[in-house]
This record gives sequence, structure tokens and C-alpha cells, in this order.
Amino acid sequence: FGYFKDNENSFEMFEKIFIFCLVWTFGAVLLDESRLLFDRFLKDLLEKNGSKSQFPPNTKVFDFFIDLNKNQWSVWTDGKTGQELTSNNSIEQILIPTNESASSIFLSRLLIHHSNHVLIHGPESCKTLVVKTLMNNILDKSFDCKNLPLANCSVAGNILSTLRSFMHKSKGVFGPLMNQQLVIFLDNLGSVKPEVYGAQPPLELIRQFFDYGGWYNTANVEFQTIVGTTLIAAMGPEGGGLFGIPERLLRHFFYFHIPKYQSESMSTILTQLMNTSFSRYAEEIREKI
Repeated sequence: FGYFKDNENSFEMFEKIFIFCLVWTFGAVLLDESRLLFDRFLKDLLEKNGSKSQFPPNTKVFDFFIDLNKNQWSVWTDGKTGQELTSNNSIEQILIPTNESASSIFLSRLLIHHSNHVLIHGPESCKTLVVKTLMNNILDKSFDCKNLPLANCSVAGNILSTLRSFMHKSKGVFGPLMNQQLVIFLDNLGSVKPEVYGAQPPLELIRQFFDYGGWYNTANVEFQTIVGTTLIAAMGPEGGGLFGIPERLLRHFFYFHIPKYQSESMSTILTQLMNTSFSRYAEEIREKI
């Protein structure tokens, strides 16, 4: 509480913090259509109660974060900051900041710093690129980041051996090196095909890590305790070769949905990519983009 030196504005500041948390807890799990309903509901509720922390008109509640220095709502991206691109990387490795991707990176980084497991859900968008950008460019060296993509043919034995290869044994437990936090990205979590009776052994193995803090070594029937490890996963909606995951596994994640890119975001992405591609051409040509 010592952060807020201005007592007159402290109530309004805490009100904004509460509203922000409300948006990204109850609202984060909603799909595209439901987000519109939630947006209207929350705005009407704030107006009805005479809130001093109402959102700007003609915007959505999901488009803002709190600027604590100015005590005001600020958009996640302004279309200019962080848009300096180079042709050194291929297109699929370039993340153009948008409201959808910026909010996802902010939440994921915040949760990982507090050792909370994250599951990002959504249709074709930027889930994998968001996580890889977070791991490669944003998290500092105290985080040992690993990548484990899952597939339709994934089996529990291979998943277990790969996860063990990411860890080191120290003082009888498994985890990262000293003074580090192990972060493992499980891509395509929903691609594991259920067996004839509906079981998904690779996902049950991951759930065992959550429920019991480790796995058994089947060679000597010895329990291996896992410490200092955080999981971040991504999955798409069911259908087209993708499946759901058990609710007993889902409950361990902070779950949030990335909606499909809006037309404004698509325009921002395409414009920036074309500006980068045409940067070597004359000004007269670039002005036509």
C-alpha cells in the first residue's frame, strides 16, 4: 500500500485494479461471442454504480491495462511501439504486437513469475508464437525454458523421458539448476488422441505431476519429486484432429482464451509485414501501402 502516495486517488486506483482483475478472471475464459455480452454487462454495471473508472467509449474492456503511473486505462498497443521489424527472421517467427497478443504475454509473464501454470486456448491465432516470444525475448536468464510439442501419436513413455531430460537431480529431487525456474511449454495439448475408453495417458502423466508433485520411476518403483517447474500449455478448440482434455487436468491451469484476430489487428499485422518487405523500395512505392 505504500506504493500509492496520493491518498485522494487511492480508492480510484484500487477500483481500477479490481476491475482489471475482474476482466481477466471471469472474462478471460469467454469465447468471442460471450466477450461482447460481458463487455456490455460490465460497462452497464460501472455506469449504473457511478464508477470513476469507466472505460473510454467505443472500446472493449479487454483492450486496456492500468497505467499505475498515470492512474488511467491505457491500450495494450498503440500500433507504433514495438513495431520495429527486420528481415532477419522468417515471417512465422515475427510477432506483431496486437491487443490479443500483448495481453496474453502480459498475463503469462505475470503468472509464470509467480509459478502459476498457464493454459492458452483459442482458434488459429498466435498462441505458439506468443509463448515462444515470451520464452526467448522476455523472460530473463533465471528461467530455463524448454519446448515439448505434443502430437496425435504421443505416448506417456516418450513424454516422461523427454520431461526427465529437461531436469537435473539434486538432493534427491528433480528440477532446474540452482537459482533457476524450469518453464516447459506443452504445445498442442489437445492433440493427444483418447484411447478406446477415453483415457489419454500422456495427459494423465501430466496431471500426476500436478496432483502428487512428481512421477514414479517404474524401473525401481521409486517416486521422483519434481520442484521448481512451471508448465505453460496451448491448445485449440475441439475438432479437426484436436480433442478435449480431462477436467481434472484443466483445473490446475490458469485458463484464458485468445480470440480470433479482429479486422483491426489483421490490418496492423499485414501493414507492418508489408512495410518491412517493401522497406528497400522507393518512398513513392511505400506510400501506396
